[in-house]
Amino acid sequence: MDPILRAATLDCEFWLRNCAQIRKKDGSIEKKMRPNTLQVRVLEYYRQCQLEKKPCLIMILKPRQKGASTIAEAVIYHHMRTHPGLSGSLMGDIAATSDKVFEMFRRYYENDPYPWNQGAIDADLNLADEITLPNGSKWYKETAGSTNAGRGGTVQVAHMDEVGFFQTTVSKDPTTSYLGSFYKEGPMSLGFATSTANGCSGWFYDTWNQTDNGWFKIFAAWFEFEDSQMAFVSGEERRIFEKSLKQDELKEREIYNVTLEQLKWRRHIINTDYRGDAAKFAVEMPSDAQTCFMLSSRPRFDTAAIKNMIAAAGSNDARQTGNLVIQGDKSAMWIPDPGGGSVHRMEEPIIGCRYLVSVDTCTGKDQQLGGHTSNPDWHDVQVWRQGYIDPGTQTQRNPMLVAWHRSQVDTDVLAEIVASLSFYYGKCLAVPEVNGMGGLHVVKLLVRYGVPVFRRKPHTQAKKKTEEEELEAFGWQTDILTRKWIIEALVPLVRTERLDIYFTEVLEQFRTFVVTDSGKSEAMPGKHDDSVLAAAIALFNIGAATEYRIAKVRGVDLMRLARDPTYMSPSGFRRKVGVG
Repeated sequence: MDPILRAATLDCEFWLRNCAQIRKKDGSIEKKMRPNTLQVRVLEYYRQCQLEKKPCLIMILKPRQKGASTIAEAVIYHHMRTHPGLSGSLMGDIAATSDKVFEMFRRYYENDPYPWNQGAIDADLNLADEITLPNGSKWYKETAGSTNAGRGGTVQVAHMDEVGFFQTTVSKDPTTSYLGSFYKEGPMSLGFATSTANGCSGWFYDTWNQTDNGWFKIFAAWFEFEDSQMAFVSGEERRIFEKSLKQDELKEREIYNVTLEQLKWRRHIINTDYRGDAAKFAVEMPSDAQTCFMLSSRPRFDTAAIKNMIAAAGSNDARQTGNLVIQGDKSAMWIPDPGGGSVHRMEEPIIGCRYLVSVDTCTGKDQQLGGHTSNPDWHDVQVWRQGYIDPGTQTQRNPMLVAWHRSQVDTDVLAEIVASLSFYYGKCLAVPEVNGMGGLHVVKLLVRYGVPVFRRKPHTQAKKKTEEEELEAFGWQTDILTRKWIIEALVPLVRTERLDIYFTEVLEQFRTFVVTDSGKSEAMPGKHDDSVLAAAIALFNIGAATEYRIAKVRGVDLMRLARDPTYMSPSGFRRKVGVG
């Protein structure tokens, strides 16, 4: 063979355009492949890695039926042809995925006209789940979670397809175990992780949103493909279509500058393939590389409202960080401590406004699916100011989260922090959750501090009760019914943005609070919902918030003050507690 032609053919894109055979959507065979936008980006990065003699790790956020798996298998096949003696494997989320994608590799092999396929293919080395090429490179398939996963030992070439859908349990993560057998440090190393979006959690989502982790991210929006458009039969049809544009279509046109022909294709696909569900289309044929993750999670709160609230928090976060010291007459003093304070304060108490403290106590385990993990839930303490009409401007002010504490401290320390917040905001009502012994202990200590604590039952004096019997009526109890109540009451407040939260950490929990397949509203696996539940408890009971008034100045015994320098000194003490 001519050496120049041979050198040119060793380039993957040259081979793809002249030798690769693929099956098109209509079932016909295309003998010379013309790469689309996404596939060209893959080829360009692969070529760069080969020239620089470095490992090539590529993540592809897959649009539906746009050739992400096709290009991954093509590059892998060409790579294993040009690098003898490699071992590689494909892992799909289910057996059907593994079978379908594995057959792409086989088609390249069996129909490759390039001269390295001299002689007949050895049927004994072209098996259902394992293919050995003439140069000794071996490619096999497996399924995430199967008993034989990882049977091939160390591999230098890896393809995880639909990795976002790998089934993960508390004790087993197929992605982690698979990557443990993948040697990704050498110039011959080639890895693909391809998937459609499946929620804001898991290895694919986390790795996609991290930087400097070695994986090169490739994405192409639906409108970047040449076949994502439909022509109009006449100018009149085009004008009628333009007048019929819906809100989501107008948004696509405004943000991404798409054409009417592209929007006609989009509407056609939504109506025929997605039964009119534009959100489902946005997951599988995304316009950007972030929204699709959220939409695929069935978020419980309105995504547009949360996005607006996060943007507002970014420009209105005027928090101060410090500690509160309890003083003698059920009051507390603010001490700034930017480096180690345990409380974030957004607003000082305002005379005449009403405040309430809500507490979601740590149970020692995740509140999501999965049970006990190495990252249990947290105490979340929030101070909310009730909405009011501003006397100066006569405008309505929303309820606002004015102070926030989050930690995993012992319950006695937590009780002191809650008490100090209550005293600081005018001895306001505290609504602690009492699920579990930790919550009951906090309630007991708050009562001893003299904090007004929320009561579930009226206090009666019918008969003398023990302290434990008295405490049974205190605190907020979350069960299946009350949890549903408080979440349902919070949803419209978020949707209409009738509450002010300027802590982005809290809003992030709202963003990852979803509806599971069983219908339960909770945090995504690996995420937390402590802040959501604390806010829900507070806003459900905001009508019971108590008014902040200036404390009366008590009399001072001047003779005792002269004799005892500790008289009227602060009785509390300062603690530093990290906020996670």
